[in-house]
Amino acid sequence: MIKKPSMAILMLLKGICIILDVEAKKIKKEGAYAEYEEDWWTPATSNKVLGNGRFTETLIGLDPEAFNEEQIARLQEVTEDPEFNVQAIKRASKAAPQIYNWLLAVQNYYFVHVEAVPRRERLEQHEVLLKQ
Repeated sequence: MIKKPSMAILMLLKGICIILDVEAKKIKKEGAYAEYEEDWWTPATSNKVLGNGRFTETLIGLDPEAFNEEQIARLQEVTEDPEFNVQAIKRASKAAPQIYNWLLAVQNYYFVHVEAVPRRERLEQHEVLLKQ
């Protein structure tokens, strides 16, 4: 296992944890009394994420329509960071660019779905009116 992953990989894993609803571990900042920082590496390497023997199946089986606004808002903070880009991901790992693309696709799907639901409902209402 990598001792200290690149920032791009940490951000990718943070995004995966957010989508899987796995929380960061809070670590007390050195020299600070009540300040904490988020550790995403520890939960990302746990049995819930990368340590899960069915990690790929877990990602494939996720229903993007089931995500909530808060998850997507937190994911957007990651995906909009300038350090989170495919070039940095490619430099760090050969497999990670595919996960990066999947993560962006999930986020895009969510936004399309959110816009499509009201339109689909209006269409169904109009179809019912036409049948009457």
